[in-house]
Amino acid sequence: MIKYLMAHDAVSQPVAVRRLELQARAGAIVGRLGAALGSRWGNSWFDRSTGTFDVGVVGGPAQASPARPYLESQGIANETAFVPVRSSAAELNAAKARLNTKLGALISQSAATTGIDAEEDEIVLALASNLPVAQIAEVEAEAKAESVKVEVVPTPPEELISEPLSCQNRPWRGANLLACAKPLRGGVGLMDLSTNVLCSLGFIVTDNTKEYVMTAGHCGARQTGHSWQAGSSNFQESLGNYQFIGNEMNYYVGSEGDVGFITINTASSPWFPVSNPSEVASLNPQGYWGSNENQYLENIAWSSQNGVACFTGTRSDTQCGEIRLLGQTQDIGEGYGVVNHLVLTTMCADHGDSGGTVWGNHSGLGTVESRILGGNPVCGGYYTYYTEAIQDLWYTGKGRIKFYVPPYGETY
Repeated sequence: MIKYLMAHDAVSQPVAVRRLELQARAGAIVGRLGAALGSRWGNSWFDRSTGTFDVGVVGGPAQASPARPYLESQGIANETAFVPVRSSAAELNAAKARLNTKLGALISQSAATTGIDAEEDEIVLALASNLPVAQIAEVEAEAKAESVKVEVVPTPPEELISEPLSCQNRPWRGANLLACAKPLRGGVGLMDLSTNVLCSLGFIVTDNTKEYVMTAGHCGARQTGHSWQAGSSNFQESLGNYQFIGNEMNYYVGSEGDVGFITINTASSPWFPVSNPSEVASLNPQGYWGSNENQYLENIAWSSQNGVACFTGTRSDTQCGEIRLLGQTQDIGEGYGVVNHLVLTTMCADHGDSGGTVWGNHSGLGTVESRILGGNPVCGGYYTYYTEAIQDLWYTGKGRIKFYVPPYGETY
């Protein structure tokens, strides 16, 4: 991650380290800043030219006093800039929800997507450029009627079609797959042996009664009740090195998120009990697949635009990129339908990475979701979406899950 930021921002190693530390500290309190500022909260982002953490405030810096104690508690008050914005986060979200309702048919047909550009204080509405002129004009009129700024971006229709990154009944042989020895770590292989469905592990969580492996909900949508196994040590292409986790997957995939949980609270699982904090496997994309390097997670954070994120997945090991847009709404394809609360990034995920842990400088951010064609200069032109773990759990009513990160026992 440090090397990525040094190359991407053309900064020295000390500067990159300082910026990543700022990102980690800020991400841990973004949700609390929003609550403190209430209707004046205007999202947050990182200014990559100045290296500051920017907080949008309706009414400007004079209205920011409720947020200052949280910034001071993280030691980042002097590295934070309060930026006047016209529209609050609540106003942008409400307008986006109205547009999603009006454009529901187009979104479901992969002819439109909506998202939030925090830095520009606007909604970005990508619209298929091959729609009839009259229909495009109608959508532009709907956008103009909103009280917030809506940027309508004509987009080639093929760049609006998303695909989930689980491998549904695809062959697993011939691909390098990431595995690790106990304890369970995010990013390693997760397979339903009865259907050859390949995904990746996300966070380790508990509800104080049972312990679970978290992954993408669409990984379990067609495999409920099957035998889920995880990659164990020295795995290259041998199914014999997969070990049983559990049969039960509870999942949700729909408008309010995409999350899945596999129960590991069973004496028959070699992974039980789980007593370790959440970790992420192999950090070296050029290293030996399955090497037991660790990225431990200190907290679960909210995402901020322009931040740097990495993911670890069973097909791609560790890849890093930039957070481009927040709050994306997208039809993820293959019959799964429309999913909200997505984050668009420049990371390079591939089939089998779904559910893998997205993280940034010891902060867990979410799980890998899908990819979409869109002119990304790397990754063969594809961008990667991920779902924000905390938001998905909150919106799907599973908010009383505890992540295995310090301070242990904190509920999100």
